[in-house]
Amino acid sequence: LLTTRGISPLIDSDDSIIDVLKEVSLHFHLPNDTLKIYFFGTGCFNVFGEKRINKLLKHTFSSADIVVSDDLSGAAKAACGNDSGLVSVLGTGANCGFFDGNIISYRHHSAGYLLGDEGSGFYIAQKLLNLLLYNRLPDELKEIFYADHKLSSSSLIHKIYSSEAPHRAVAAFLPWFAQHKDIPEVNEVVKSAFDDFIDGIFLPVFEQNYTETNIITGGVAYNFSETLIYCFSAHHLPLPQFLKSTVIQLNDRL
Repeated sequence: LLTTRGISPLIDSDDSIIDVLKEVSLHFHLPNDTLKIYFFGTGCFNVFGEKRINKLLKHTFSSADIVVSDDLSGAAKAACGNDSGLVSVLGTGANCGFFDGNIISYRHHSAGYLLGDEGSGFYIAQKLLNLLLYNRLPDELKEIFYADHKLSSSSLIHKIYSSEAPHRAVAAFLPWFAQHKDIPEVNEVVKSAFDDFIDGIFLPVFEQNYTETNIITGGVAYNFSETLIYCFSAHHLPLPQFLKSTVIQLNDRL
């Protein structure tokens, strides 16, 4: 498997996306006319995002057979196969939908990372970095953070705001906080964020599509699975099953 940075048709420039696609094309060395490309990605639920990614894929793989869909549909197919169930994605962003065994027939309409994405990597990391910069985390944890990242408070702010994708720069700090998730202040932020996810994103879908099948994918869900189970239990909701990565399962089901 080849891992690249994420791409979004709603945020990234054409040149930036093409650079990633060229990296992929150089890695596999396959003639275009033998390729069938399935692209499941953030921002591809709306027509604008789907068409833009399709155009850029055609630019790089001119003769390939191309199918573009959103990341939630890909996660649902990987998690459920031909069965039905509630499927959520908790990664850099957050989303949830009901998969009827064929398509996402009911979904939460995401407001994006600036206005929504409760429980996502960005959502949690932004709150934790806020506490860090406002000196509301334990002194020892702050010292370890700045030492591990070779940053100061001012250089941390500069690193984020000067990034081409500040939301990704913020979310990138969450794996470090996951290593310290037993710190009470960190745990409280994570629990609060997952409560927000349940109330704002999960429940509106669950209430319209009751089922005991509740599958959550993505790095945030995997890294904080015990906290997620605690929050769903506290809300008296079906406990989630976790799928760390959808790539292998999705490849087997396409």
